[in-house]
Amino acid sequence: MKLRAVRRGPAWLVGCGLCLAAMGLSAAAPGQPAPPLPSDAPPADAAAPGAPAQPANPAQPAPPPTYPPQPGAYPPGTYPPGAYPPGAYPPAPGYGYQPYGYGYPPPPPPPAKDETPKNAEARADDSVAINGGVFLYNVLGIGMGAQLGVYASPSTLIEADVISGVAVFPDAPQSDSFSLGIRQFVSPTFNVRAGLRYRKLRTEKWFWDFDETYDEYLEQWDLGFDIALGNRWQVGSFTIGADWFGIYAPLVTLDAEAVVENQQTGVEIQREGVDKDEVDQHYDIRLAFLQLGGSF
Repeated sequence: MKLRAVRRGPAWLVGCGLCLAAMGLSAAAPGQPAPPLPSDAPPADAAAPGAPAQPANPAQPAPPPTYPPQPGAYPPGTYPPGAYPPGAYPPAPGYGYQPYGYGYPPPPPPPAKDETPKNAEARADDSVAINGGVFLYNVLGIGMGAQLGVYASPSTLIEADVISGVAVFPDAPQSDSFSLGIRQFVSPTFNVRAGLRYRKLRTEKWFWDFDETYDEYLEQWDLGFDIALGNRWQVGSFTIGADWFGIYAPLVTLDAEAVVENQQTGVEIQREGVDKDEVDQHYDIRLAFLQLGGSF
């Protein structure tokens, strides 16, 4: 019998067909991994809704490494709010992992120290200060006084006072005075007060007659300079303070008179003028003028 030749395609087409058939058989073979799914299909190992979370796939890439703290960067425990935690400083953009000074910004400066004195803060909104207290007058005597001041600033107080004192030595002086001055706070509590003082001073001179029925006094009015050093503390509106040392020095005697009184009744019997240029000047010394009051 005569055979008729059949025309076939090129050999490479036959080879491609055999390869595709082999791949299909391999994908369908049991125990082999499934072929890749279309891009819009869920992954084969995705958990169903409501199912417990599965452990992370070990084949996933590791998270980017963190960097250890750099010398000179933020010290431990001093990171500002929102700063990087220890060991997690990110590389600076465009520089990669760089040592301090190239990739990292310098640490923030420390907060500015509050130099405002606390007592000055308490006085900042106050307008008026009222105080009163007692003191040692001329060492062996006692005195009392009251002060009223107006704040020109938290550290400057324009102050007026009225004080009285009595002592037994020398010449049993009795002093009543008025002063207007400025109290300047040179630190949170320490202050210096200086001003002018007008004083009436009465000193006992001697006794008349042997029965000591009459007393003679010298009264003088003078004007002088007054200065005091002390401390004053303030808590809220309450103030406590002390003028540890104060002295009044008369500069000019304005007037002087000699007065005779009945010792038993205190009735004035005689008064006559005295040459003020011949009157002795007396200093007033105040020690530990303790004061309580308020500032408003």
